[in-house]
Amino acid sequence: MSPQCTLFQLLVLAACGGPQLPSAAAVAGTVEAPPPRCALPGAPTVVRREGNAVLQVWEVPAAPVLFEEVLPSAPGYLAYRKAIAAAGGDLERPVADPPQPRDDAERELWRREDENVALMYGGAGRVRPIRCLEAALFAAQDARYSELTQPTEFIASILRREVGGRPQLKIYFGGSDAMFPPKAFYGFDEVRRDVAAGWEYWVVLHNHTVRTLDGKPALGVPAPSTGDVQISRGLVKELGLRAVWVTNGFYTGEATAEELARYRIRD
Repeated sequence: MSPQCTLFQLLVLAACGGPQLPSAAAVAGTVEAPPPRCALPGAPTVVRREGNAVLQVWEVPAAPVLFEEVLPSAPGYLAYRKAIAAAGGDLERPVADPPQPRDDAERELWRREDENVALMYGGAGRVRPIRCLEAALFAAQDARYSELTQPTEFIASILRREVGGRPQLKIYFGGSDAMFPPKAFYGFDEVRRDVAAGWEYWVVLHNHTVRTLDGKPALGVPAPSTGDVQISRGLVKELGLRAVWVTNGFYTGEATAEELARYRIRD
């Protein structure tokens, strides 16, 4: 088409199925950026594998998208979220069938667990929508074993440091086909070596699996359990752990090392 074509001629051509008018972005000389994609770049390195238990590690740039409320496109993870939402269970403060303790010791344990939940929602932490980083890790475990039909917990240690003037993350990720991965796959020995080499132990992250409410799926609580607190306090003392995150695939609860001191343990 001649560069002397008028806007009227362009409109006529468009109406007749000819060349379409350029977008406003193209007229302005810009290109509309695609929405950010949530994914951990590259394949992880397998540190250790035994049966269905695996410890993997990623070392990746701390890209801004990892800390945005962007979800991965993993089909299983999206199906998990759809099922929870359809059941009305996508609540920021989850509601589920109450536990049925068998004796006074279990009643005391559940009382402490309830205290930890109250602390997370009452000022000794904060609950926020899940972000890409923990959503991608949740989706990675779900891809191995469905969090709807075979719920399992994973544990991830997230370290950070400056590499060449740019922030870098190292993420150790342990999981298996059992509810909890074997302790040999927590990755704490590897974290210990990296901290000695100058990495900062930023976050320990794990998930709480689905519960039920009147026979329908409900979210686990995004707050550290008494057992989580006990383990995390040891990591704070020994390795300088900065924070604990607990996610349920929709929301993530965060508590700093200082806030963690207020939470209850089993004994």
